[in-house]
Amino acid sequence: MVYIDGMSQITPQGDGWYESPVHYGPGLHPASDPPYAGIVPSSAARRMSLLQKRAVATAFKAMDMAGLGMPDAIITATGAGTMKNSENFLLDMVTNGEEGLSPTPFINSTHNTLAATVAIALGCTGCNTTYSHNAMSFPLALMDSVIGLESGEYSSVLLSAHDELPEHYYRLLEEAGEFVGEPFAGEHSLSFVLRACRGERSLAAVHGVEIVSGLSEAVLREKAAHVCDSAPDLVITGDVAASKAVFGDAVPMYPYREIFGCGFSAPAAALYAAVVFLEKQPSLDAILLHDHYRHRQHSFVFVKRTAL
Repeated sequence: MVYIDGMSQITPQGDGWYESPVHYGPGLHPASDPPYAGIVPSSAARRMSLLQKRAVATAFKAMDMAGLGMPDAIITATGAGTMKNSENFLLDMVTNGEEGLSPTPFINSTHNTLAATVAIALGCTGCNTTYSHNAMSFPLALMDSVIGLESGEYSSVLLSAHDELPEHYYRLLEEAGEFVGEPFAGEHSLSFVLRACRGERSLAAVHGVEIVSGLSEAVLREKAAHVCDSAPDLVITGDVAASKAVFGDAVPMYPYREIFGCGFSAPAAALYAAVVFLEKQPSLDAILLHDHYRHRQHSFVFVKRTAL
């Protein structure tokens, strides 16, 4: 078991989403960016892409909420990295005939650019790991964080998930069928501070994480039960039909993608929503998160209320 002590989000929803969410229609809806002045140092911000600014801003805010000066590890999830930098580099290649190109957009287009940017901004020299496995990126990063904290390797982890959807990239994914059946496509940048020990700032506890591939509903049900030490009061899901096939109609379900949209880093928004629900609804004590990527890989995360 590990504890969530701080979190921050930049998504299509503002921080008031619980009381008054913005309802979006189909299509692409970018993240709602806050003013970065005063959060990201202006001298560094000039050299950052928008997604890098989001990564640094959410990291600073989550750490401030948790009262953490420096994490032992930075573990980051991203499905596609800084795609805008990749686009800029490729467009420059076309425009300039592959001559006289600046290497900076290419250097900053690698997937671990986001984790490196945060580490430089914090001055953190601890473990720095990036997971990039489409929509399974965040569950894998969360599992790594839990293992590191429970084993005693770390006492604190800055866990993040960041993805953007530039227009060209969105169109390519749309043509490939990535958003078929989804309410809308969104951008997501979220950070969490996880600690091995419960403290006064602890918001919720992660009791277990399970990731499985392409199994029957009966086996998925068994795997889900493996992470739960009690019956969940709510299932937060990316696909209600898929979750009902596993759990039936006995447990209420919350389709988080209808509020936050879909995207490679969207599963991080499900964890964020779970913590907010536990804070806002005293009747809830345990929430199970269920996500899948194209029905081939499933993730289950069990989150519970914590109290001193």
